[in-house]
Amino acid sequence: MDPSTSHPSPRWRQAAEIATQAADLPAREVPRFLDSKCTTSELRTEVEALLATWPTAEGQAVAGDPPPPSLERIGPYDVVRTLGVGGMGEVFLARQHEPIEREVAIKLIRTTVSGTAGQRFLLERRALARMRHPFIAQIYEAGETRQGRPFLAMEYVDGEAVDKYCKKHRLTIPERLRLFCSICDGVHHAHQKGLLHRDIKPGNILITELDGKPVPKIIDFGIAKELDAPGVGPAQLTRDGGLVGTPAYLSPEAIMAPENDVDIRSDVYSLGVLLYRLVVDRVPLDEEGSSWLDALTRATREETPPPSSLWKALDADRRREAAAARRTSEKALLSLIRPDLDAIARKATALDRDERYSSAAELASDVRRFRTHRPILARRGTSLYEAKKFIRRHRASAFAAALVVLALIVGLVARTFEARRADRAAAEALKAQEDTRQVVEFLVGLFEVSDPEQSLGATVTARELLDKGAERVRTELEDQPRAKARLLDTMGVVYGRLGLSQEATTLLSEALVVRRTDGDDLEIAETLLHLGNARFEDSETEVARRHLEEALELRREALGPRHPLVAEVLDALGQLHEVAAEYIRAEELLEEALDIRTEHFGPDGDPTLKTLNHLALVINNRGDYAAAQAIFERLLASRERLHGPEHPEVARVLNALGIAVYLQDLHAEAEVHLRRSLAIREKIYGGTHRMVAQSLTNLANVLLEQDRKEEGLATMERSIQVLEAVYGGELHNSVAIALHNLGDYYVREGELERAEELLRRALAASTELNGELHPIPAFSAQRLGDVLRDTDRPEGAEAFYRQAFETRVAILPAGHHHIAMSARSLAALLRLQGETDEAARLEEAYPETED
Repeated sequence: MDPSTSHPSPRWRQAAEIATQAADLPAREVPRFLDSKCTTSELRTEVEALLATWPTAEGQAVAGDPPPPSLERIGPYDVVRTLGVGGMGEVFLARQHEPIEREVAIKLIRTTVSGTAGQRFLLERRALARMRHPFIAQIYEAGETRQGRPFLAMEYVDGEAVDKYCKKHRLTIPERLRLFCSICDGVHHAHQKGLLHRDIKPGNILITELDGKPVPKIIDFGIAKELDAPGVGPAQLTRDGGLVGTPAYLSPEAIMAPENDVDIRSDVYSLGVLLYRLVVDRVPLDEEGSSWLDALTRATREETPPPSSLWKALDADRRREAAAARRTSEKALLSLIRPDLDAIARKATALDRDERYSSAAELASDVRRFRTHRPILARRGTSLYEAKKFIRRHRASAFAAALVVLALIVGLVARTFEARRADRAAAEALKAQEDTRQVVEFLVGLFEVSDPEQSLGATVTARELLDKGAERVRTELEDQPRAKARLLDTMGVVYGRLGLSQEATTLLSEALVVRRTDGDDLEIAETLLHLGNARFEDSETEVARRHLEEALELRREALGPRHPLVAEVLDALGQLHEVAAEYIRAEELLEEALDIRTEHFGPDGDPTLKTLNHLALVINNRGDYAAAQAIFERLLASRERLHGPEHPEVARVLNALGIAVYLQDLHAEAEVHLRRSLAIREKIYGGTHRMVAQSLTNLANVLLEQDRKEEGLATMERSIQVLEAVYGGELHNSVAIALHNLGDYYVREGELERAEELLRRALAASTELNGELHPIPAFSAQRLGDVLRDTDRPEGAEAFYRQAFETRVAILPAGHHHIAMSARSLAALLRLQGETDEAARLEEAYPETED
């Protein structure tokens, strides 16, 4: 398509004119009006497609009104009030009381439009069910009212449109750009799930607050397009160049191109228009006084102007008002916009889509580059441009370099100043050199114990070296605190890698005390990170969280938000939140870490791959096993290419891949991965290590699932023995999981007495370590409910079933199959006890489906 020569078809113009008139009518009058104006079914389809995306006058009039009597209850939901009415449907606020208390948004299809809207409604249902992202509103349920009207029950977002929120809270340009990047992240997730939103605009991005911080929620996928199914759904709803979307935010190809020629760059264009709105309160091709039909025509022919020109075109009062709403001055805002934001916005909204950003993620990445004063992709790099960006990022060092130049010009005074500064730098260098010399001398003396003349021929193990080193460092380096802290920290990390977490914690705690007295902030942050990881391994989650959050704060303050050392702490915090089943927060932290690490180390850098592995674990735990498997397979190929076939990171990925495959009931394939992981770990760590126990536990589950009882039980028993040796009888999640898995097997074998004893031990241990709101106790509670049910103790079974169900509802994404499993178990038991009303509510809310 050549945009410069394309023109809207005559029928499209006619449809647009009819839709413009119909949009101002009450909904009840629309069908009769369309009957009189639409002379063909094709024209009628065009008009209804436009109306489905254009707000009606009635929508504004009825928002806040109570629902009609026929809609006071929809399924298990009590309808409270109307939230809005649009061209396709009505949206109501409702409350759900059973099995969980919460507010939901109920969306009903309009009865005054024909079958095209119904097809779009079904697509929205499929689209929302496909996605799980913190910045996309979630679907809870789909069904029909008593009158046969389809409805969706969705996450209720009590928020404001993004542009109104930014204005109300006077967000600065950097704050608005941070929100914009999050919106791009959500859109990118939809694209990865094969969905094109096609109606990105402020009204479809609501801002709510979490812990006092704004969080975007993308809503309304009613006109989304399934990228992986061209010709299905909306592709059949708008033919011959029909318009789908909100006019001011439509890309040229969405206006002019055939339906199946629209791709993710169309959403990128809409995001670019949104960027204009957030930055300068204008959209690029919407001239005041012109109709939206004129704006659409201009969008197919003209390149967008830079935001700075739109800003300058505003009258003086509007500029003052807009600048105040961004907590800046008119002049400062203009200098901030140009030239980089001008370039980013215009690249996102280029007339030729081949010149746009290739994805929402690429657009977000360039905005993040702008925010951190790095060269942007939208501008061709020149030496002068790169130099300016370097100076902006490194103001202190650039200023120091300028002083050197000045010194050469002004002579002796400046040279004297530089000499003094050099003396101070030299003194610091000498001190660092002395610290290094002390460390080296200590290590040389330490490793002399492996000399045969010293050890008298005995083999000295790494553990013995560490023990001797810890003893010596406490006594021999008392007067060299920085060298002492450095060695204590290093040896603490090595203890941790040997699986000796208690010894690691002891040394790292001592290092922290010394560094808080004699170290700088970065040294303190380093030990806090290491100590946080050690506490995490000991299942001391809250203490670990405090250490890691302090480390993050210190590194951000010292290094800025985009430094790789900041990403290191974000990664550790993400893992902690993942284990605590706080999946949304875990994803946020890990995605931020992944973005930073990809920027610094590339997509195949070791740190990048580690974070990607951790993010895949979150995805797996959320129940998207196939998606996690795809990531693990990519990681395995990268790890093997970088490290060869036998490396700890290869073993780590194989273990995770085995679990993801196992959860899809592919037991033979899972066994291959897990056996290989075990072999690598035994070779590297020996027979007694927590990593070996982890592989043994997972392998035992796979063997037992294949009815290889003798081999599976022997493997599980060995796993428990290794864990007890590693942790010395102390509580640990790994022990709790192994006990649960063994108990679960005995349930399946019908040995319920033995199963109950193991499951009660597992539940007690995991609850003490994690609290009740955690997935590990939920698994054991669910299985104990099965045991008590099968041994005729229904009251005890009900208590455990309720614990599992309530925990899973609280911590897992809506629609997760573990929630439905717990609900159905509880409902079946309640029916046996005669509690048919509550059982029916649970069965209606969680119908029988394939897991």
